[in-house]
Amino acid sequence: ILLSFILARRRSFLIIGTLMMAVNLHPLSVVPFLCSMFIVAIIDRNQRFFLISTMVISITGVLFFNWREFLGYWNFLVSQMYHLLPSTYGGELSGQFIDEWNFIRWTSIYAIFGCIGCVIFFKRQLLLGFFTIFVLLLYAVRVIFYRRFFILLDISLICFSGIFLEWWIRDMKRNWYGKILITVYCLLLLMNIILFVLKKEPLISQEAFMAMLESSSFPSKSFVMSVSSTSAPWLYGFTGKRVIAPGIFDYAIWNFQQWENFWYTNDSEERARLMRMYGTDPIFVFVEKDNGSMISHLRQDAHFKQLNDYWWRFY
Repeated sequence: ILLSFILARRRSFLIIGTLMMAVNLHPLSVVPFLCSMFIVAIIDRNQRFFLISTMVISITGVLFFNWREFLGYWNFLVSQMYHLLPSTYGGELSGQFIDEWNFIRWTSIYAIFGCIGCVIFFKRQLLLGFFTIFVLLLYAVRVIFYRRFFILLDISLICFSGIFLEWWIRDMKRNWYGKILITVYCLLLLMNIILFVLKKEPLISQEAFMAMLESSSFPSKSFVMSVSSTSAPWLYGFTGKRVIAPGIFDYAIWNFQQWENFWYTNDSEERARLMRMYGTDPIFVFVEKDNGSMISHLRQDAHFKQLNDYWWRFY
């Protein structure tokens, strides 16, 4: 996305490649960028041909090579699953990213400058400005995985704060009090980074990590499964087993809809049918203690046996 902003400013048709790559890697991230390109094309006659042509070529190319990805998103939105699921499942569809309070707390050191920069330099940075507006709109209407848009909002704040601070520093460094203010602000940034590093903790507890290491006693040909994206990379890195998990592609047999069925279905035979797609090798499922909905499903499913607080075995 950042590279696309640079190429768009230089009116380079290399942006077609970066947009196609971004859409294939994370389609939702490109939606506000394409929307802002369309609005700027309407407003700015000088950029109209460049923006419209790059949009058309990029979208056509992506739909040709990766249409199944968008068909999955479309089917999901049509089903309106977000409104049909119980509220306990809302976290899955939020994108499992940081909450609003933490985002405000961690960006507050530069967010105010980003807001000021957006107001002052909006007309000079139309593409970035409208990008920010569309990101906020997508978050406000709670689009699927809406918390992921905090990443894009952070990009906007950083860019606008950089634009504002460059202008501000050029003006303030001529005075002695300006140099003091710049020094104090840089020290605050450094302190914020140091405090973040010191307080940062792993996403999983020590108890959960030690439970993962118990997988060394499982048969050598067994699978280990994670039902969430939180524990998946830890299982992948420290168990030495074949890992089945959303977002881990080595043994990805299920599509998005099948993962949804596994998580939420009350039909134990349907869940067992999905598990048998991985053959006859033993499958051990890792479930965090706070995943009450998944634990409730497995306890009611005769195909699963609880081994301890974290591990379940499929039979």
